[in-house]
Amino acid sequence: MINNIQDEENPVLLLDCGGFFPAKFSSTVRELIADICLKAVNLMGYTAMNLGIGEFSLGVNFLREKSADLKFPLVVSNLSYADGVSPFTKRFVIAQAGGLKVAVLGVMSPGILEKMPRSGTFGVVEIIPPGEALKALLPRIRKEADIVILLSQLGLSETNRLVNALEGIDLAIYGGKNNKPAGCGKEINPKSPTGKSKTLVLKASSMGVHLGYVRLSVDDTGRVIADNKRMIFLNESVAMDDKVLEITGNDIYMRISEEKKRIAEQERRRMERDIEALHKLTPMEYMEKLQKNNRKEKQISEKK
Repeated sequence: MINNIQDEENPVLLLDCGGFFPAKFSSTVRELIADICLKAVNLMGYTAMNLGIGEFSLGVNFLREKSADLKFPLVVSNLSYADGVSPFTKRFVIAQAGGLKVAVLGVMSPGILEKMPRSGTFGVVEIIPPGEALKALLPRIRKEADIVILLSQLGLSETNRLVNALEGIDLAIYGGKNNKPAGCGKEINPKSPTGKSKTLVLKASSMGVHLGYVRLSVDDTGRVIADNKRMIFLNESVAMDDKVLEITGNDIYMRISEEKKRIAEQERRRMERDIEALHKLTPMEYMEKLQKNNRKEKQISEKK
């Protein structure tokens, strides 16, 4: 579907609001799904992706490691890094779309990282108030960009309040809070249900059920015009890309099951090799090895 749109409409910016990593599985399964999905989106030609709480659920180190392999930037405008910490996200991105410059920003909900003590974010990153971050960025960005798009994890009502309190955002796309997938086979209205926002606010799809689409242009006065707003239902009639299928398979959960079995088999063989090696040790060599391992564990514990 994305290939078809890119063939028909050029240029195309492919954006994601975040909340990309699943939250309902064990950490091992979530890591496998995240790894497979990131490999797939790397092929799709993304322009930028915002982050949600799910992305930090696997730990900041996992996210940093995976971001290094991405061909597109992770954009969070209200993520602050501690002194000496190298950022793995950008506060904004300005993409060239034909003759226009399009700025992409992203915001996360404050306070969510404090609820994730195992994420490793304490003392590394902090989420600052979205309004504060955007207010500082927008004057500079408006001087460089023809169109400004905000990717929000704040949900509808908070996104509306945010864009109404600021000047300079042309389009906001929200996910996050209460962003549930549409029922099977049902279309969803891409417009903001309130209709009150000065800035056009569109709903991102959830669970990959739809692909949101909007066409943006700029008239002679510099006003941004949005038309052809729609949700494309990704049902069985939409053909899968062959290269993506090589990564995900026809059923990603079946692929995950196969990967788990492969990892378990590797671990079993490793344990067998370790046991075999232990059997070859003399009692003295075994005690020396045990003492060495104990010293290593103590050092690791002291560092924590």
